[in-house]
Amino acid sequence: MNKILHTVPKEIFEVLSQCAALPDDNAKVLFLRNNYSKGLEGYIRGTFDNDINWDLPEDMQYSPSTDWSYPTSLRKVDNMIAMSASGTNTLTTRTRMMKNIMEGIHPTDALLLINMMNKSFPYDISHDVLKRVFPQVIKD
Repeated sequence: MNKILHTVPKEIFEVLSQCAALPDDNAKVLFLRNNYSKGLEGYIRGTFDNDINWDLPEDMQYSPSTDWSYPTSLRKVDNMIAMSASGTNTLTTRTRMMKNIMEGIHPTDALLLINMMNKSFPYDISHDVLKRVFPQVIKD
């Protein structure tokens, strides 16, 4: 009898932390490819794409989630990227959307979003590794 294994996707911070701990770039590339998600790609795009200007208040307040039960993919970040790029939404709308996202995800992933908005990447993963995994996102 064949058993179907359902694996729960990792949180974005888990993927990046585990990747950073790997010994070499080739292992990191393989790990990131094997743990790819739209949320991870959105996070990388939001962090490294200089055409994306978050234009959100630096002192944005939110209440970290205490009731998350399933890994959050950060897929809604793609909506925020589209909003950022289009510039069609008000600051109040963008702030409310980001606050809602941050309050509905794992608290550590919420901290990643703060880093993303500040264009800061706190992991020991080289630009070259990220470019090999996300060539459509990481540009020279």
